[in-house]
Amino acid sequence: EYGWLDQVVVATQSMKEQIARGGYPACRLRVMGSARFCREWTDIYRLILPPQDVPAADGCLKILYMDHDKSYRLNTNEIVETFRDLAASEWATVIIKKSTRTPLSDERLSDFATIDTDTSSVHLISWADVVISTISSIMLEVINQRKIFIYPTGFTENEMLFERYGACWPVSSREQLLDTLASIHQGTYELPYSDTNVEAFQTEVVYGGNP
Repeated sequence: EYGWLDQVVVATQSMKEQIARGGYPACRLRVMGSARFCREWTDIYRLILPPQDVPAADGCLKILYMDHDKSYRLNTNEIVETFRDLAASEWATVIIKKSTRTPLSDERLSDFATIDTDTSSVHLISWADVVISTISSIMLEVINQRKIFIYPTGFTENEMLFERYGACWPVSSREQLLDTLASIHQGTYELPYSDTNVEAFQTEVVYGGNP
């Protein structure tokens, strides 16, 4: 079906292997990384991005959740109940960023949480102390900005490459997530992943395996 293509560009070696297992000739697959999140482009993008206002947090922990469509095997009940608990806390300010092209994972989130559909993700990530994400590629911007990146494994049924590389803070339950966020707010936490792991992940995903 795709025999008319001379070459197909993919971001990572693992993506190349996956497509080749589906029958496409590996010799026609070229790994080139992700131009969207490379240093050269992100530096330019931040210069041309118009400024936008973000809310004050008044000493609270600023938490950003990058939401996505539930069709990506998300456990929406767990997501809703987690952010319901956070909305009731006195020490957290939470913004949920809706994915640009998809609906909220669960409309119940809008009953008690601030849903942002207009502010640039780059500005929101800059605002945040902590970013929570599961499936969105925007987590590469989180990593670029060296924000604390928490990955709640209970939010999704997927296995993610950033977890395999140890480039995030995985939490396996709602209680662990809330305790982790509280420790960050109190300043008593230790980051469980290293710059070395983050850089190895960036090399693989953003730069196509070329440091």
